[in-house]
Amino acid sequence: MVFKAVRRRAAAALALDVLTVFFVVFCVFRIFTAGGEGNMQVAGWEAFRYFTVDSNVLAALAAASSVPFAVRALRTGREKIPRALLLFRFVGTAAVAVTFFTVLIFLGPIYGYPMMYAGSNLFLHLLCPLFFFLSFLFFTGRGERLPLRLFWLGVLPVVLYGAVYLYCVLIRGNWPDFYVFNSDGRWYVSLVVMLSATALLSVLFLFLFSRIREREK
Repeated sequence: MVFKAVRRRAAAALALDVLTVFFVVFCVFRIFTAGGEGNMQVAGWEAFRYFTVDSNVLAALAAASSVPFAVRALRTGREKIPRALLLFRFVGTAAVAVTFFTVLIFLGPIYGYPMMYAGSNLFLHLLCPLFFFLSFLFFTGRGERLPLRLFWLGVLPVVLYGAVYLYCVLIRGNWPDFYVFNSDGRWYVSLVVMLSATALLSVLFLFLFSRIREREK
Protein backbone atom coordinates (compact mmCIF):
# COMPACT_ATOMS: atom_id res chain seq x y z
CA MET A 1 0.00 0.00 0.00
CA VAL A 2 2.82 2.43 0.88
CA PHE A 3 4.58 1.70 -2.40
CA LYS A 4 1.36 2.30 -4.33
CA ALA A 5 0.86 5.65 -2.55
CA VAL A 6 4.42 6.67 -3.40
CA ARG A 7 3.91 5.73 -7.03
CA ARG A 8 0.66 7.74 -7.19
CA ARG A 9 2.38 10.82 -5.82
CA ALA A 10 5.35 10.31 -8.13
CA ALA A 11 3.07 9.89 -11.14
CA ALA A 12 1.18 13.08 -10.26
CA ALA A 13 4.42 15.03 -9.72
CA LEU A 14 5.85 13.69 -12.98
CA ALA A 15 2.72 14.58 -14.95
CA LEU A 16 2.52 18.12 -13.55
CA ASP A 17 6.24 18.76 -14.05
CA VAL A 18 6.24 17.42 -17.60
CA LEU A 19 3.21 19.58 -18.42
CA THR A 20 4.98 22.62 -16.97
CA VAL A 21 8.13 22.00 -18.99
CA PHE A 22 6.24 21.21 -22.20
CA PHE A 23 3.98 24.25 -22.17
CA VAL A 24 6.69 26.70 -21.08
CA VAL A 25 8.99 25.47 -23.85
CA PHE A 26 6.11 25.59 -26.33
CA CYS A 27 5.11 29.13 -25.33
CA VAL A 28 8.65 30.49 -25.46
CA PHE A 29 9.23 28.79 -28.81
CA ARG A 30 6.00 30.33 -30.09
CA ILE A 31 7.10 33.80 -28.98
CA PHE A 32 10.38 33.33 -30.86
CA THR A 33 8.74 32.04 -34.03
CA ALA A 34 5.33 33.72 -34.20
CA GLY A 35 5.56 36.53 -31.67
CA GLY A 36 3.89 37.07 -28.33
CA GLU A 37 0.22 37.70 -27.69
CA GLY A 38 -1.94 39.78 -25.40
CA ASN A 39 0.18 42.12 -23.30
CA MET A 40 3.46 40.52 -24.47
CA GLN A 41 3.50 41.32 -28.18
CA VAL A 42 7.22 40.95 -28.67
CA ALA A 43 9.42 38.49 -30.53
CA GLY A 44 12.72 36.76 -29.88
CA TRP A 45 14.91 37.60 -26.92
CA GLU A 46 12.76 40.61 -25.99
CA ALA A 47 10.42 38.08 -24.38
CA PHE A 48 12.84 37.81 -21.46
CA ARG A 49 12.24 41.39 -20.41
CA TYR A 50 8.94 40.15 -18.98
CA PHE A 51 8.98 38.63 -15.51
CA THR A 52 6.23 36.30 -16.72
CA VAL A 53 8.62 34.56 -19.10
CA ASP A 54 11.54 34.61 -16.67
CA SER A 55 9.53 33.15 -13.79
CA ASN A 56 8.01 30.41 -15.92
CA VAL A 57 11.39 29.44 -17.36
CA LEU A 58 12.77 29.28 -13.80
CA ALA A 59 9.89 27.01 -12.76
CA ALA A 60 10.36 24.86 -15.87
CA LEU A 61 14.05 24.39 -15.08
CA ALA A 62 13.18 23.28 -11.56
CA ALA A 63 10.50 20.96 -12.93
CA ALA A 64 12.87 19.45 -15.49
CA SER A 65 15.48 18.88 -12.77
CA SER A 66 12.86 16.98 -10.74
CA VAL A 67 11.82 14.58 -13.48
CA PRO A 68 14.60 11.99 -12.86
CA PHE A 69 13.66 11.80 -9.19
CA ALA A 70 9.98 11.29 -9.98
CA VAL A 71 10.92 8.50 -12.40
CA ARG A 72 13.10 6.92 -9.71
CA ALA A 73 10.22 7.10 -7.22
CA LEU A 74 7.95 5.37 -9.73
CA ARG A 75 10.46 2.56 -10.17
CA THR A 76 11.83 2.10 -6.64
CA GLY A 77 9.48 3.85 -4.22
CA ARG A 78 12.25 6.25 -3.10
CA GLU A 79 10.68 9.70 -3.30
CA LYS A 80 13.25 11.78 -1.42
CA ILE A 81 14.80 14.59 -3.48
CA PRO A 82 17.91 16.67 -2.73
CA ARG A 83 17.22 19.57 -0.41
CA ALA A 84 18.86 21.97 -2.85
CA LEU A 85 16.37 20.89 -5.51
CA LEU A 86 13.47 21.34 -3.10
CA LEU A 87 14.66 24.89 -2.39
CA PHE A 88 15.00 25.47 -6.14
CA ARG A 89 11.40 24.36 -6.52
CA PHE A 90 10.34 26.74 -3.76
CA VAL A 91 12.07 29.66 -5.47
CA GLY A 92 10.36 28.76 -8.75
CA THR A 93 7.02 28.48 -6.97
CA ALA A 94 7.39 31.92 -5.37
CA ALA A 95 8.36 33.42 -8.74
CA VAL A 96 5.36 32.08 -10.66
CA ALA A 97 3.14 32.98 -7.71
CA VAL A 98 4.15 36.60 -8.24
CA THR A 99 3.24 36.26 -11.92
CA PHE A 100 -0.07 34.53 -11.16
CA PHE A 101 -1.29 37.00 -8.53
CA THR A 102 0.06 40.15 -10.23
CA VAL A 103 -2.00 39.28 -13.30
CA LEU A 104 -5.03 38.25 -11.28
CA ILE A 105 -5.12 41.25 -8.94
CA PHE A 106 -3.27 44.09 -10.68
CA LEU A 107 -2.68 43.73 -14.42
CA GLY A 108 -5.98 42.01 -15.23
CA PRO A 109 -8.11 44.97 -14.15
CA ILE A 110 -5.77 47.39 -15.98
CA TYR A 111 -5.38 45.63 -19.34
CA GLY A 112 -8.42 43.36 -19.23
CA TYR A 113 -8.40 39.64 -18.52
CA PRO A 114 -8.99 38.59 -22.16
CA MET A 115 -5.66 40.20 -23.08
CA MET A 116 -3.84 38.76 -20.06
CA TYR A 117 -5.03 35.22 -20.79
CA ALA A 118 -4.89 35.37 -24.60
CA GLY A 119 -3.19 32.52 -26.45
CA SER A 120 0.08 31.43 -24.85
CA ASN A 121 -0.55 33.81 -21.96
CA LEU A 122 -3.20 31.42 -20.68
CA PHE A 123 -0.42 28.96 -19.90
CA LEU A 124 2.21 31.43 -18.69
CA HIS A 125 -0.15 33.50 -16.54
CA LEU A 126 -2.50 30.80 -15.26
CA LEU A 127 -2.06 27.10 -16.04
CA CYS A 128 1.70 26.57 -15.69
CA PRO A 129 1.83 28.40 -12.33
CA LEU A 130 -1.10 26.25 -11.12
CA PHE A 131 0.65 23.05 -12.28
CA PHE A 132 3.77 24.05 -10.37
CA PHE A 133 1.85 25.11 -7.23
CA LEU A 134 0.15 21.72 -7.06
CA SER A 135 3.33 19.76 -7.68
CA PHE A 136 5.30 21.67 -5.04
CA LEU A 137 2.64 21.68 -2.35
CA PHE A 138 1.23 18.17 -2.64
CA PHE A 139 3.52 15.81 -4.53
CA THR A 140 7.19 16.61 -3.83
CA GLY A 141 9.41 16.78 -0.78
CA ARG A 142 7.53 14.33 1.40
CA GLY A 143 9.05 14.20 4.86
CA GLU A 144 10.82 17.54 4.38
CA ARG A 145 10.32 20.76 6.33
CA LEU A 146 11.16 24.23 5.04
CA PRO A 147 11.44 26.82 7.84
CA LEU A 148 9.81 30.20 7.35
CA ARG A 149 13.16 31.96 7.75
CA LEU A 150 14.02 30.82 4.21
CA PHE A 151 11.35 33.09 2.75
CA TRP A 152 14.04 35.48 1.50
CA LEU A 153 15.05 32.94 -1.15
CA GLY A 154 11.64 33.37 -2.75
CA VAL A 155 12.11 37.14 -2.86
CA LEU A 156 15.45 36.99 -4.71
CA PRO A 157 14.05 36.68 -8.26
CA VAL A 158 11.89 39.77 -7.77
CA VAL A 159 14.80 41.73 -6.27
CA LEU A 160 17.05 40.87 -9.23
CA TYR A 161 14.37 41.48 -11.84
CA GLY A 162 13.22 44.67 -10.12
CA ALA A 163 16.73 46.10 -10.26
CA VAL A 164 16.94 45.41 -14.02
CA TYR A 165 13.41 46.77 -14.61
CA LEU A 166 14.07 50.01 -12.75
CA TYR A 167 17.38 50.50 -14.55
CA CYS A 168 15.89 49.89 -18.00
CA VAL A 169 12.69 51.92 -17.40
CA LEU A 170 13.92 54.82 -15.25
CA ILE A 171 17.61 55.24 -16.03
CA ARG A 172 18.20 54.06 -19.59
CA GLY A 173 14.62 54.46 -20.76
CA ASN A 174 14.92 51.64 -23.30
CA TRP A 175 11.97 49.70 -21.87
CA PRO A 176 8.42 51.01 -21.71
CA ASP A 177 6.79 50.83 -18.28
CA PHE A 178 4.69 47.85 -19.32
CA TYR A 179 3.93 46.87 -15.73
CA VAL A 180 2.77 50.44 -14.92
CA PHE A 181 4.98 50.41 -11.83
CA ASN A 182 6.09 54.01 -12.37
CA SER A 183 2.59 55.45 -12.69
CA ASP A 184 2.70 59.15 -11.61
CA GLY A 185 6.40 58.67 -10.85
CA ARG A 186 5.64 56.50 -7.82
CA TRP A 187 8.01 53.65 -8.61
CA TYR A 188 9.11 53.54 -4.98
CA VAL A 189 5.56 52.67 -3.87
CA SER A 190 5.42 49.84 -6.42
CA LEU A 191 8.82 48.63 -5.20
CA VAL A 192 7.70 48.41 -1.59
CA VAL A 193 4.38 46.79 -2.52
CA MET A 194 5.95 44.17 -4.80
CA LEU A 195 8.70 43.21 -2.36
CA SER A 196 6.23 43.03 0.53
CA ALA A 197 3.74 40.99 -1.49
CA THR A 198 6.47 38.61 -2.67
CA ALA A 199 7.69 38.13 0.91
CA LEU A 200 4.12 37.37 2.03
CA LEU A 201 3.62 34.88 -0.80
CA SER A 202 6.92 33.19 0.04
CA VAL A 203 5.93 32.84 3.69
CA LEU A 204 2.48 31.58 2.68
CA PHE A 205 3.85 28.83 0.44
CA LEU A 206 6.41 27.77 3.06
CA PHE A 207 3.65 27.65 5.68
CA LEU A 208 1.31 25.65 3.45
CA PHE A 209 4.11 23.27 2.47
CA SER A 210 4.96 22.54 6.12
CA ARG A 211 1.33 22.18 7.21
CA ILE A 212 0.58 19.74 4.39
CA ARG A 213 3.69 17.70 5.23
CA GLU A 214 2.61 17.54 8.90
CA ARG A 215 -0.77 16.14 7.90
CA GLU A 216 0.89 13.53 5.71
CA LYS A 217 2.66 11.94 8.68
